[in-house]
Amino acid sequence: MGKKKKLKTSDKVDIALSREKSLRQIASRYDVHHSSIDEILKESSEVLEKYWQEKSERQGRPAKVTEDNRREEELKLAEEKKELQKQLALKQMRIDWLQLQLKWEAERAEQENRKRPKQLKKTKK
Repeated sequence: MGKKKKLKTSDKVDIALSREKSLRQIASRYDVHHSSIDEILKESSEVLEKYWQEKSERQGRPAKVTEDNRREEELKLAEEKKELQKQLALKQMRIDWLQLQLKWEAERAEQENRKRPKQLKKTKK
């Protein structure tokens, strides 16, 4: 098989904007496989859909900040802060517990080493 031809960005834009119906016709023009053309067309439609979806969500002016909105936002942030502090405390307790277990295991291993008698040299008879 021959080397695959890599399409330029400008070629991909032309493909995305092409009005031809046959994938094979477009593919023959750019000397690529028709499945590559299909992938480019699908990707371009996804990109455009995402762009227009985001654009439609940005309509209008931002909401006017009032004292009530500010209080609600502060309460929400305070609740999030409490939750994060709680999670942090739980994680710190877990760390402390694991450190304590590690210390106990080290002490146990040290005691085991102390209990083991030293190997005596064999004496000649």
